[in-house]
Amino acid sequence: MQPRLPIEIILLIPSFLSGDKDKQALRKLCLTSSLFLHPSRTLLYNHLVLSFGPRYTESPLPGTRLLQLLQLSPGLSKYVKKLTISTIPGGQRWLGVDVTLPDALTRIGPNQITSFSLERISLDEWSSLRGATKSSIIDTCFSASLVDLTLCRAPFDLLKHCGPQLKRFEARGVELARNNNIEPPNSPPITLDSLCLNGYPFHKYIAHLLDPSSKIQLHALTKLEITSTSPADNTAASRILSHCRNTLETFIVQPYAIY
Repeated sequence: MQPRLPIEIILLIPSFLSGDKDKQALRKLCLTSSLFLHPSRTLLYNHLVLSFGPRYTESPLPGTRLLQLLQLSPGLSKYVKKLTISTIPGGQRWLGVDVTLPDALTRIGPNQITSFSLERISLDEWSSLRGATKSSIIDTCFSASLVDLTLCRAPFDLLKHCGPQLKRFEARGVELARNNNIEPPNSPPITLDSLCLNGYPFHKYIAHLLDPSSKIQLHALTKLEITSTSPADNTAASRILSHCRNTLETFIVQPYAIY
């Protein structure tokens, strides 16, 4: 009888692959043995990226593709833990016309999402979205498991829809609503552990983070990363530091240079 590796060791094989870089190998592992099915799917479907750009102009919209996939294989939804919704630079604004996206997202279950990134969805585009699409995105922000939120050129006020379990927030060129069209729910305060402010003069919205009546609290930050784009940003950075100087462990800053 030929010696065999213990099953516990065999099951470790997929963990040496990357869900982003080794998709083809992971798909083949799924077909190789039932032993590899669960660990390979865990890596393959852990991070779901919904985007639409010039290369996909003749393809079904992301919501349609996702809905078709989950209708054929509903068991795959349980593997999704990270979600990214974005518009590729130069691509069309697809969120406003993708009527199947809300249905597709409800099949995942928002309370299993631990990390959510919304990228290049402007305030104007947000305002034009269907109510069901807005609700599905807001429900994702309010996921009971969400600990990591990234907003890139997206409405800043979505942060206020997150629950108290949120710990890490990254803002890259976020936009402030001109009115209260994103009304936050009544929920406990959010005590952030990590904050990254990058791009766009963030001093314009820092008051919303430092307002004593705000649900966002910075007094327990252990990591702060800042890229200043104006002298006012440098001043705002100092204000943030005054709130977390007793807890901060890592501080990364690229100050605005004044010559």
